[in-house]
Amino acid sequence: MINWTILLGLLWASSALACDTTGKPLISIDKDAPRVEVFLEDMKLTQPFSVQIKVCDHVDVIALDVDAIMPAHQHGLNYTPTIVDVGDGVYRVDGMLFHMPGIWEIRVNLTQETGVIRYTRTVTLR
Repeated sequence: MINWTILLGLLWASSALACDTTGKPLISIDKDAPRVEVFLEDMKLTQPFSVQIKVCDHVDVIALDVDAIMPAHQHGLNYTPTIVDVGDGVYRVDGMLFHMPGIWEIRVNLTQETGVIRYTRTVTLR
C-alpha cells in the first residue's frame, strides 16, 4: 500500500512540475490568458523536429493549432505539423521544419468556449 502511495505522489508531483517554469512561456496579449509553455528540442535547419506545448492552467481546450512564420519574409512553414493530445494539458507537435535560418515566430492558437487566445514565441535558427 505504501509503494502505491509513493508512486501516485511522484506521478502527481511530476505533472505539477511540468509548468513550474521548466518550459519557455508563450506570450499572449490577453491579460487573462492561461499560462502556456513550449518545450523545444534541438532544432536543426531543414530537419523535422517536435515541440511540446503544455497548457498549465486547468482550462477546457476545444482545439490547439500550431504554426510558425518568418516575420521578416512573411512566409510560414512548408509543411503542416501534426498535433497529438497526450493528456493532462500536454500536446506534442510533430513535423515542424524550419527551412531557412533566421528569426521564426511560433504561433499557438488555443480555442476554448470563450474564444481563441493567441500566443507567440520567437526563436532564432542559425
